[in-house]
Amino acid sequence: MPLMTKQVFLRNGEARQALSTSLRFELINRTIRQYNMKGLTRHLCSLAKVSVSGYYRLLSAKDTRQLKEEADERDLLLIKNHIDR
Repeated sequence: MPLMTKQVFLRNGEARQALSTSLRFELINRTIRQYNMKGLTRHLCSLAKVSVSGYYRLLSAKDTRQLKEEADERDLLLIKNHIDR
């Protein structure tokens, strides 16, 4: 996964790099899965300064996207088998 950052300017004019929201969601997801920390989702989102609803929306979209990709692959195999006859 490429490191996704954005430049953030502080009040004193100093520029820093910050992790993108999607990368923070991904880090939370990996932490929860790796250490079985399902009960700490709200706390991890708070630490990462992201919304809990956004985190769950990302997970839902990821599941939907995965199902569509699997269906597309099955369709591609059907088409290839039909053409190869």
